[in-house]
Amino acid sequence: MAPPAKKTADAKPRRRSHKRTETYGRFIYKIVKDLQNNEDGDDVGVSSKAMGILNSMVNDIFDRIANEAAILVKHSGKATLGHKEIQTAVQFVFGGLLAQHAIKEASASVKKYLEAVKQK
Repeated sequence: MAPPAKKTADAKPRRRSHKRTETYGRFIYKIVKDLQNNEDGDDVGVSSKAMGILNSMVNDIFDRIANEAAILVKHSGKATLGHKEIQTAVQFVFGGLLAQHAIKEASASVKKYLEAVKQK
């Protein structure tokens, strides 16, 4: 059982802060809006239930890739996780054309980021 909330000088119990959970909601929303802007359609939103499902899917894929990359690092005997291990893990998890497309998009994003950092 949790200890009772501490009281201040005014004898009001303090509220406990909740642990914040990280979600990919805002990134998913941006992608949906970007897809909508590329097509001629009405305003499309994402329900909270759909957002929860998509967030769970992204977390699951992230965990699978991270676990596979960790296994690769253990087998190689290195102490550092590098981009090659991540690429190989993506190929194992996704396989085929989806993996090739994911690696291509990731490489383009990293290149764009590095160029932006250089300009600063």
